[in-house]
Amino acid sequence: MVHIRQHARVYWALLISGVWLALVGPIGGRLARSNDATPAAQTLSSEITAIMTTVPVWISTSLPPEALKTPTALWRSSFTPSPAPGTSTPTSTPTRKPTPTPTFTATPTATPTPTPRLATIDYFTADRWALYPGDRVTLRWDLHDAREAYLLYEGKQEGVVAPGSAVFTLTVTTAFTLSARTEDGEVTAHATIRVLPVPTPDGVSRSVDVPILMYHYISAPPRDADRYRRDLSVTPEEFEAHLAWLRSQGYQSITLHALVFHLMAGWPLPEKPIVLTFDDGYRDHYTNAFPLLQKYGYVGTFFLVTRPIDDGDPNYLTWEMVAEMHRAGMSMQPHGYRHLDLKGKPTDFLVYEIMSAKEAIEARTGEITRFFCYPSGSYDRQTIRVLKSAGFWAAVTTLPGQHQTTETLFELERLRVRNTTDVDSLALLLHH
Repeated sequence: MVHIRQHARVYWALLISGVWLALVGPIGGRLARSNDATPAAQTLSSEITAIMTTVPVWISTSLPPEALKTPTALWRSSFTPSPAPGTSTPTSTPTRKPTPTPTFTATPTATPTPTPRLATIDYFTADRWALYPGDRVTLRWDLHDAREAYLLYEGKQEGVVAPGSAVFTLTVTTAFTLSARTEDGEVTAHATIRVLPVPTPDGVSRSVDVPILMYHYISAPPRDADRYRRDLSVTPEEFEAHLAWLRSQGYQSITLHALVFHLMAGWPLPEKPIVLTFDDGYRDHYTNAFPLLQKYGYVGTFFLVTRPIDDGDPNYLTWEMVAEMHRAGMSMQPHGYRHLDLKGKPTDFLVYEIMSAKEAIEARTGEITRFFCYPSGSYDRQTIRVLKSAGFWAAVTTLPGQHQTTETLFELERLRVRNTTDVDSLALLLHH
């Protein structure tokens, strides 16, 4: 009976331990640690603990009894006992397979080349691209983002600022280079100013029939105009009719330069050449004559009285207008400073009247004036001597005609155009 009771106690212990482990193990732990547990409970806990330390737990009852001899491995593989009170539970460290380190193959890439920081030249221009020896040219420029800038010409290098300009008097064709520099490089712009050849007189006497038309006002005269104003006035409509007829007849306008070069050195003239001149420098030369000349592709020679321009007389051109017309290809020449009679005057008076007008125009156009128009057509030998000494090549008169010769370069003939000169009258005048 004792043996049976022992076995029964064992099985009951096993049963109670299984239930205790699955459901109330933690409670049992607390009961075991509780000081208030009853003596029966303490006895049962001691017996269970003793059985668990000596008897392996096996769940399957179908295994042979020999399997009970080696329960350790099976225990460890299927069950982890609760730790005894007051002891720490050993923690197993899981073994992980090392993660293979990915291998990256670097793809070679081109190193970007930094964009060089260069200056910018906004413009580099001249007020003319061809001139005669001794004439002046004005260069203008602007640039930005440059560390330094230079103007190079004739083996020279001059530092410049921007925006800037410079005036040069040239006797030979000259190439200019504007250089804008930074730490990364240089940017350049170029301008070549061509000096036109001047013919050397060959000593041959020549003559040619070239009409030089003489206009004054290109506007309708006011109602209170005197007889001189009315006589010298050609309306813009009539003037345009003249230009249209001239072009229809094949006339080609030339400057006095071309005429003189022909008479001095035999340079060729175009077929049916004609010179269009305008005296005094009235305001309507800019407002009416200038745009019509451009419209028909003709060039005009304007003889200016410069004192009224200096004084700002509203009936005359301004210097800004003079410069603009010159840039457009018109020829601007002197007609005296105050439009005074030059005949019989002393040399000082002649020099003052001639040179004041000459220098004023050259200062605004940069071109040496070579032709003169006698005020009121009045002059004498002394006037001609002063003109030659001042570097003039020729002069026009009010003498009627169109026959020009080498011997009369300072007495060139002209044809006066009047208020009554319509297209038919102009045709008769040219063929007289």
